[in-house]
Amino acid sequence: MPSDGASGGASADITGDVAVRMVLPPVATNAAIARQALAGLADHLGVDAASAVDLRASITAAWADALRMRAADDEPVEVAMRVHRGQLVLRVGRAAPGPWSPTGIVLALAPGPHVAAVLGRIVSLVSARVGFSIDRLSDAQIVSDAIAGGAGVHAPGRVVRVRIEEHGHGFELIVGPLAPGGGGRMLAAMELPGLGSLLARLADRFEVERHGPGEQELLRVCLERPPHLRVQPSGPSMFEP
Repeated sequence: MPSDGASGGASADITGDVAVRMVLPPVATNAAIARQALAGLADHLGVDAASAVDLRASITAAWADALRMRAADDEPVEVAMRVHRGQLVLRVGRAAPGPWSPTGIVLALAPGPHVAAVLGRIVSLVSARVGFSIDRLSDAQIVSDAIAGGAGVHAPGRVVRVRIEEHGHGFELIVGPLAPGGGGRMLAAMELPGLGSLLARLADRFEVERHGPGEQELLRVCLERPPHLRVQPSGPSMFEP
């Protein structure tokens, strides 16, 4: 298995836990996603600049090793980050068996103030990859902050779970599973006094859908480039399974 790297300070609310877990498609460009997640966590922990550079180099090398060592070309890669005995520990390797998305980025973020920093950096990078303008990237960051601030309250174990699916014109954020009624409560919390729904103003589409046993829910949010900036033909609906 690819190696661990360690450095940096600690944060009491995530010590001993896996603060960030990601499962990603095994392509070289997704090393940048892992680096952004690491940068967000390192910023929150107050890791010094020199150690942060070493960590980014370590995770890039570990990602390359994971791609070489995977058993199949489509086998996803898992990245885990946690604080252990005052050190930030990284692990990159084969993903455990599971219903992983063949194309999307799957995130599980333990409760804590690091959630906004990690999710925000990843969403910003994805926004750049799909060609968002500065204004549209700003919209995506606001949506990301709203999700980071509210999803854990309504999620089992308070773990924020998000899947990101990139498409020709933008991307979709699938948040959850959430507790029954959690999607509606998240939407209500995103209402702006005197302005109405934040998602209605910033997202192209959004919906809450039932998911799995116990009527758990998913919140799906679609963000796209404006029509005049699209250069690729339309694909299938982002809300198709």
